[in-house]
Amino acid sequence: MRVFRIGSTIVRLGIAALPLILGSRMGLAQSKILVVPGVAVAGGLGSLSVSLASISGTAPAALEWTLNYSTTVLGSLKLTAGAATTAAGKSLSCAIASGAVRCLAWGLNEKTISTGVLATLSFGVSPHAPTSTPIGLTGVVATSAAAAALSSTGTGATLTIGSPNQISALTCTPSPVVTPATATCTVKFSAAATSPALVALGLGASSAKVTIPSSVTVPAGATSVNFALQAAAVTVASKAIVVATIGASTASLSLTLNP
Repeated sequence: MRVFRIGSTIVRLGIAALPLILGSRMGLAQSKILVVPGVAVAGGLGSLSVSLASISGTAPAALEWTLNYSTTVLGSLKLTAGAATTAAGKSLSCAIASGAVRCLAWGLNEKTISTGVLATLSFGVSPHAPTSTPIGLTGVVATSAAAAALSSTGTGATLTIGSPNQISALTCTPSPVVTPATATCTVKFSAAATSPALVALGLGASSAKVTIPSSVTVPAGATSVNFALQAAAVTVASKAIVVATIGASTASLSLTLNP
């Protein structure tokens, strides 16, 4: 039999009773902060959300955490309070150091912070970034409205980084084309090219009535480039397949040619 003294009262508990009292408090994290995985483009701008998940009845009144990142991949970091933080009347204070950002969600009130987005992290991505980079989340501290410590955990995530030279669209105007005529076609990138980007152009089968250049270059800093499509006269309605390719990114367009 174990004996505990609480104030002036002696409480006798059997050892078997201890897990029933302590297990729910010690075995489970009451507050979980996590980075939501995201996608960005090399040489562009990106953002990630930092979210809170709490067990019902144990929401924190204040939180502290640290984000860890690669300074060779991400820069110009900025954090803004999320909906869960502002709804609780809390402020977000962050100190940015090389490779780490320490944040505190706090306020001069006893309201607790509900499950939701605590903060949004905005950043710039290096043009020479790898295909992914980890964002760590450590040093989580959670407290109740009574300033009691709550058990807590933190989980980071991976930021997936794509090439800026990704074709997002291939269009031609007018469409359909009443032949003979010239159409203006456009190759669009998902983000601005960090350097001049050569896009290979081609035609599918049964496109003998159409002439296009073999390639076109998207200038550095641009997100699109135009090229001319020459369509010779046709006697019956037909189709021309236009294809644009750069690296592993490709797009195709089926263009109708009318007499």
